[in-house]
Amino acid sequence: PVDAPVHRGDVPPPIDLAGHMRELGRAFLPALVIALIVGAGVFALREYGTEKQYAASVVTEIRATGEVIPGDAFIEQLRAPFIGLAADNDVLEQVLSQVDTGWDAGELASHLELSPGTSPALLTFTVTADSPELALEVARTTVTTVSQASSANAARNAQGQLEQVQAS
Repeated sequence: PVDAPVHRGDVPPPIDLAGHMRELGRAFLPALVIALIVGAGVFALREYGTEKQYAASVVTEIRATGEVIPGDAFIEQLRAPFIGLAADNDVLEQVLSQVDTGWDAGELASHLELSPGTSPALLTFTVTADSPELALEVARTTVTTVSQASSANAARNAQGQLEQVQAS
């Protein structure tokens, strides 16, 4: 019959490998040029279109001035005063009076991050800024100012306790 399918067996149709390679060769150069242009555009956009931020970290050791009560709250007894002072507007304003950043206390607080160290007595101050020098200067000044404020608080507390002992 005329409409009977022609059975060719299990032989797959021939593949023109040489033809595929010629087509790939013709498409390779335009694809490479387009990829390089797109890659250069993305690099330029990321390099020049985004603001650079640098971070500086200062690891500090906390030394307890008073008696620390052991237990679950031990770590927080050491760190809490420093974390509180680093968020205090007066302390932040004092830092800004020593370093010219153009920030206010709220901006400094957003650029400052405190994180626990590898032991309960360590606390890391990290500051982000537009230059590595400024970030390091602000981080060091913040640590110094927080330390001075903590010492002043400890001295005031000791003076208050001394006055109570003398009064009794």
